[in-house]
Amino acid sequence: MLDLQTYMLVTGVGNLCFAALMATYARGSVAQPALRVWMWARVVLGIGQVASWGNLHLMSTAFAQVIALGWFVGAALEVSAYCMFFRFSMWRRILYPATALSIAVVVLAQLRGTSAAHMIPIISVVVALFVGAMATILLWPRADKPILQRIIGLNDAVVAVSVLAWVWSIVRQDGPPSMGGAAIQSFAFMAGYMSMIVKGFGFLLLSKLEDDRKMLHLATIDSLTGLFNRYAFFDRAQALRLRPSGAAQMSLMMLDLDHFKRINDQFGHATGDEALCRFAEAVQAVLAGRGVMGRLGGEEFALALALPFDEALQLAEQLRAAVAAVPLITAKGPCTVTVSIGVAVLEEGEEVASGLARADHALYDAKHGGRNRVASIESEVGGARNWRMDSADKHEGMLRTSQSICA
Repeated sequence: MLDLQTYMLVTGVGNLCFAALMATYARGSVAQPALRVWMWARVVLGIGQVASWGNLHLMSTAFAQVIALGWFVGAALEVSAYCMFFRFSMWRRILYPATALSIAVVVLAQLRGTSAAHMIPIISVVVALFVGAMATILLWPRADKPILQRIIGLNDAVVAVSVLAWVWSIVRQDGPPSMGGAAIQSFAFMAGYMSMIVKGFGFLLLSKLEDDRKMLHLATIDSLTGLFNRYAFFDRAQALRLRPSGAAQMSLMMLDLDHFKRINDQFGHATGDEALCRFAEAVQAVLAGRGVMGRLGGEEFALALALPFDEALQLAEQLRAAVAAVPLITAKGPCTVTVSIGVAVLEEGEEVASGLARADHALYDAKHGGRNRVASIESEVGGARNWRMDSADKHEGMLRTSQSICA
């Protein structure tokens, strides 16, 4: 049977080793406050467990109280790391009073003259409650919860239950467990030892997954508009092209904000950035998750949709109207931002870049046709043609007026 002294020494040294691994990982990764808090939790718990191993020889009640405080601080730091990592809100309002209450329990037990042997069950119960809180955080329902997180949470739940069962066996026998509690004690110690390994490597892997997610976001998402960047757009568009969707055709659009340089020159780049963001929001609201949209650079955007040509033209007009309806507030008053759109259909076997180049030619026609309009080129053999809906022609005078505000 694994005795308590050996368990404390092994887990204490193990936690200190994991703290060293986490310190090494933290130096070479993006700074994560949760990871640093977790590292210090491992340090405090490791020192507390090694100290507990030493105190099992000394059997000092005063020293046991100091060790208990260290255990509670370490467990509270571990819960804090989880709450920070998973972005829980208002966790301090619960954790801080709970930690203070745990410390008060130990102090009260000391004042009542509780022996070091009887302090072990008290400390174990409090630690088990902290571990149960960790299991609750890890197993909390979330749509994007990875399997690794569930494994760590289930491990913590097993540890909490097994430790409480071990304490119950001690209380019932009024002392260390004999034959009846030997199996429970062995299971509790084994679960605690496995928890040290699973949580140590588990949190490192969770941190790496988070770092990888952030790096992927930086590599694929435009930081200003939240749209795909150029590389990610072509990658997603190609995947959309190869995906069987039931659509007869795939259509491509090139979108360009009208007179964007004038906005930057007259109102500053901050207003220009705001115009880009408002434009992206307006387009995404109309798309509602349909298709793939990306920012290719500056005020130039691209859109890929699994839609036939006629439906793509109708959608392009909806996008044009939606952008024109969004006012941009500037230091000199409201300014209407408009967009020109070129539409092309992707031919069978044609590369996305080639089809997008033809959409860019249609965009050129829209720009030279007066801006704030849609132009299209249906195929390589069919020439470019301007395409305007009646709604665009009826309000052309009003659009000229609104554009003059930014002129």
